[in-house]
Amino acid sequence: MNSTSEKRNGGFRIRSIAFWLTVIIVILLAVMGVTTIRLSVRFNRLSEKASVCTTDEIMTWNLGDMTRYVKSQQRELTKIQEMFVHQQIYIAILVVLLLVSFLIIWVLVIRPIHMFENALDKDEELPAMGSVEMKCLAENINTSKRNNAASKLVFQHEAEHDALTGLFNRGAFEKMKQILAGALDPMAVLLIDVDLFKHVNDNYGHEVGDAALKKVSAMLTEKFRSSDLVFRIGGDEFCVIMQKITPNEKNVIREKLDVINADLQKADDKVPAKLSVSVGIAFSQFGFSEDLFKKSDKALYYTKEHGRKGYTFYNSKIESDSEE
Repeated sequence: MNSTSEKRNGGFRIRSIAFWLTVIIVILLAVMGVTTIRLSVRFNRLSEKASVCTTDEIMTWNLGDMTRYVKSQQRELTKIQEMFVHQQIYIAILVVLLLVSFLIIWVLVIRPIHMFENALDKDEELPAMGSVEMKCLAENINTSKRNNAASKLVFQHEAEHDALTGLFNRGAFEKMKQILAGALDPMAVLLIDVDLFKHVNDNYGHEVGDAALKKVSAMLTEKFRSSDLVFRIGGDEFCVIMQKITPNEKNVIREKLDVINADLQKADDKVPAKLSVSVGIAFSQFGFSEDLFKKSDKALYYTKEHGRKGYTFYNSKIESDSEE
């Protein structure tokens, strides 16, 4: 682990704490072992002195001899008592150290692992808590999760978006049809074709043709609302799904399409050809349906059959004409 990571994750390092706790406990156990040996030696010495002195010998002692013997034994007992006290202190310290060790392990390792487990179950980021090592682990896992999520978004974006125009592609359109099938809001579907696109490709080349598609895509994205869904569903075919719009708002759609066709007529360096689009529009009172798509397709066909460069709202006349 480098110094930058340590500084960023400042806190207790469990390895350092474990090392010093182990050193202290080993030293303490060694001191207790030495103290136990000394206690054993003093007990043996006290026993030997007591066993050497027989009753007959003690009877021959004068007062001074007796006094010296008693004081000697008292000193030994005092030393033994002191050593017992020290030993009790050492045991108490050892017990405290073991409790502290358990508390440290709980706070710095066990509790963070428990919190990590809960966070993973909830698919949340791991909290930066515990020892430096646990914080680094959480950071690494969080970074990995963020990278995986970003990669997933990139792959999802690539899977659902057209590489040339950046619009939603046909696959995304099929998914959205299913999602909107159960919608309760009114909507409109606009099917859009670039007029005479093959002529643009044949006369100006595919590079200009790609630029033309990008130009149309940019116009659709710019002129329609941010809540409207714009798709490229084929080579020069586009679709716009406008939610929460009714037939009473046809003028809103007319204005947008008139502006788009007027702007597409202006040639530029990238697209020297004058472009236009044909559009078929159909409304639904509730959500998306295949019937709605078919109606907009019939309206688009009607527009293309009647001069292109414009739009048609589906109506009963179009239905009767298509049946003929």
